[in-house]
Amino acid sequence: MAKRKARPQAKSRRASTRRQSGRGSSLSPMVVGRIILIAVIIVVVIWQWPNITSWIINTRDEIIRRFGWGLLLLVIALITLGVMVWRRRGTSPIRRFRHWLGGMAITMAIWGILAFS
Repeated sequence: MAKRKARPQAKSRRASTRRQSGRGSSLSPMVVGRIILIAVIIVVVIWQWPNITSWIINTRDEIIRRFGWGLLLLVIALITLGVMVWRRRGTSPIRRFRHWLGGMAITMAIWGILAFS
């Protein structure tokens, strides 16, 4: 039996119509919605700026009043954790549980001593 010749496939017209069916606008509804949302957030922040700043100042003063010198220990602990993550040297707390537990115990002891001052 002789093999049949393969018929050449006609080019699809769909591909050509997709390229031509542009409205000329590159802004999609999602982009427009995000722009409007950002504009609304900026307007609200500008409108409420005195209230926002007073809230931040009151919160900062209250945190300093409650934690006192212990806040310094918390900042040091957060900086240490940030450096460990940045250098990707942080080991799992499960692997070195005794080291983490010892560090927490020393931190709490120093915090307790600072509570007397």
